[in-house]
Amino acid sequence: MIEDKNQPVVPNSSGYMRDALAVLGVSLIGYGAWLVYPPAGFIGPGVILTGIAIFGVKS
Repeated sequence: MIEDKNQPVVPNSSGYMRDALAVLGVSLIGYGAWLVYPPAGFIGPGVILTGIAIFGVKS
């Protein structure tokens, strides 16, 4: 039986997977915004990354 349900599926990869998904998510938001209005493709991800830099991330 699994006692600790908060363990990652692949050990020692949770940090890398979280970072990879964050980069992919911000990239897709930027690309989608760029399809609507090209300058928004830079503004949207810039706001997200600035927010992460100011408020930090939960580790």
